[in-house]
Amino acid sequence: LRPEALGQQPPFERPIPRLEKAVHPDPKYPVVPPTGPVGSNFVEDTAVKDEGTPVTETLPNLITDFAGIPDLGLVIPPDPHMAVGPNHVMGVVNQQFAIYDKSGNLLKLINAADWFANVHPGGSPFDPQIVYDHHSGRWIMIWVDFNISTQEAWLLLSVSDDSNPLGIWCNWRLPGNQNGSTPNTLFNDYPKLGVDADAVYVTANMFDMAAGFAYRYVQLRIIPKAQLLTGSCGPVTWTDLWDLRNPSDLSQPTFTTVPAVTFGMPGVEYLVDVDFIHATGTFMNLWELTDPLGTPALTATTVPVAAFTDPPDAQQLGGGTPPIDVGGRRNRNVVFKDGWVWTAHSIADPTGQFARLRYVRIDATTRTAVEDVAFGADNFWYYYPAVQPDGANNLVIAFTRSGFTEYAGARYTGRLDSDPPGLSPSGLLKAGEDNYVKTFGTGRNRWGDYMGIALDPADNSKVWMLVEYAETAVGPGPNDDRWGTWFGCVTFGPPTCPPDIAVSPASFTFTVPVGGTAGDVLTISNVAAPGCDPLVWNITDQQVMLEMPDGRRLPVTVQPSPIREGQAGSGVSENRLRKSYPPSPGLPPEELRNRHARRRSATPVPLLNPTDSGFGPEGLNGVMMETVLNNPQNLIAHGTLPPGSHYAGAEFGNTGDFSFMYALDYNNNLLVTLDVATGTVTTIGPATPFG
Repeated sequence: LRPEALGQQPPFERPIPRLEKAVHPDPKYPVVPPTGPVGSNFVEDTAVKDEGTPVTETLPNLITDFAGIPDLGLVIPPDPHMAVGPNHVMGVVNQQFAIYDKSGNLLKLINAADWFANVHPGGSPFDPQIVYDHHSGRWIMIWVDFNISTQEAWLLLSVSDDSNPLGIWCNWRLPGNQNGSTPNTLFNDYPKLGVDADAVYVTANMFDMAAGFAYRYVQLRIIPKAQLLTGSCGPVTWTDLWDLRNPSDLSQPTFTTVPAVTFGMPGVEYLVDVDFIHATGTFMNLWELTDPLGTPALTATTVPVAAFTDPPDAQQLGGGTPPIDVGGRRNRNVVFKDGWVWTAHSIADPTGQFARLRYVRIDATTRTAVEDVAFGADNFWYYYPAVQPDGANNLVIAFTRSGFTEYAGARYTGRLDSDPPGLSPSGLLKAGEDNYVKTFGTGRNRWGDYMGIALDPADNSKVWMLVEYAETAVGPGPNDDRWGTWFGCVTFGPPTCPPDIAVSPASFTFTVPVGGTAGDVLTISNVAAPGCDPLVWNITDQQVMLEMPDGRRLPVTVQPSPIREGQAGSGVSENRLRKSYPPSPGLPPEELRNRHARRRSATPVPLLNPTDSGFGPEGLNGVMMETVLNNPQNLIAHGTLPPGSHYAGAEFGNTGDFSFMYALDYNNNLLVTLDVATGTVTTIGPATPFG
């Protein structure tokens, strides 16, 4: 079945044959000598031991993360991709796309078929790609569609009129079954999007609809950008180059040649593809396009790399048949920046049992690979990597990982530019939640086909990503497993740390619901901000009024030294106090605790919304109780905190009964308490920096 709009047709899995394996399994074509044998470029991911036990290592700081577009059960694979602008983040998956602010608030969710209905009525767009063009300050998005009965194919293009994606866009439908102005019966599958100061570049793998979707070649479409930026939504012209051939063997077409997202103005648009001629690959092709607006000229250089073979499909916790499709050896994205061309793909380990991610850094001047690293660990599979250097050329890679002891989860890794070639131990963006097998009867357990990654134009020390993971299944049926997508933002720079804070008044009284028993310990402690110096509050005396079920209030006084926030990984200093009830409060301590427990909800309770008193869109938003149960053993308050905000938790003894939290919202100069049971926000006083 072809892709259809959400809710209108049964689930689909694209029927196009995909070249996931080497085109020619026998080395009968000229072999380019590799720079080393298979496995010679391996760097172990020490974030796991062989048995899959996590260990702690230094990583780029994960400073923001939130849920992406969910699986509605109608499409595999999702094809997640993303872009980030000055104030917004956009994510795309097959059939829909979404706009968020940078705090993760969903602003708009849009069906792609509806979006393009003005130029492509009745269509079913898929294979989305999106980029924020930092050269022009516009959002650029492409999709494709085809009709096998009419042997037509289309490239759908959408461009915003400014940096606000919630504003006006122009849509175009360009023929996909056409080279220049000459029609054909080819379908432009798996489009890849590149951009530089002059033009938009779209490559596609061309399959013949009139010949059982036999593969033919790669097409490159060059769309001069100036005509897209006028806001008139007028006619568009383009230039096509097609039938790209391997420079080491001109008898062989390339496959999945990917254009670069180009930073700066090198005067050249670079493209990269990998060796699909040999079962054991030994090279990448570096393509250089010049004069895109005049008479485009495309040349290629064979770049030797360490030898590689096709990655095996991935196992996961709980097994499953078929295994997760890792998408083969093709490279997924290309970035040019400061004289370097970066790309990444998946390959096999020397045994052929496990899949590793691999990145290559090519010197655009010498046309040689200066960094070539395969990354992974035994018993784990690493797939669909996406690569992005930050403003200082520190590298970030996003990917999915699964293993015998691990569901498919979203992860990231990276390295400082000053480090030797290699990668840091990987970090967790979003853990896999369940076993994932969903084929829609096709026999393939599809994943990917790619992930999204982008450099923040408002702060080039930040790299954003959108990565697929295995969500919790919605039922036991054969198609009830669910993929999920998750956004993250990382930086190699130090986290934004607030100064020490003085609260006025330094001594105050507030009221919380009673909880725990007479022998419990009331603990007041900070929630650490990793990497920050100790945070000092000038709070001296606090009187906590415990609210009884009958309305009486029982005083408990806390006289802490300044509460300090511990260094990353060093724990958190605490101030403790034993609660003491009056001799005859009217209810025994156990009854007090039970009554308090009954006030709690059995479902997550949001504490703050952006509109709550004292907090704006950049305030302390989205804080949730992870679990709220009667007499819980462990309760965790969590959420996305903007830079400059801190919060603390108060916990009653071993039962883990949260009753209130401090919230230091430095953006709005307020110290507030949060009543966890009710969500009530109480302002205590202004907070100002000191020290």
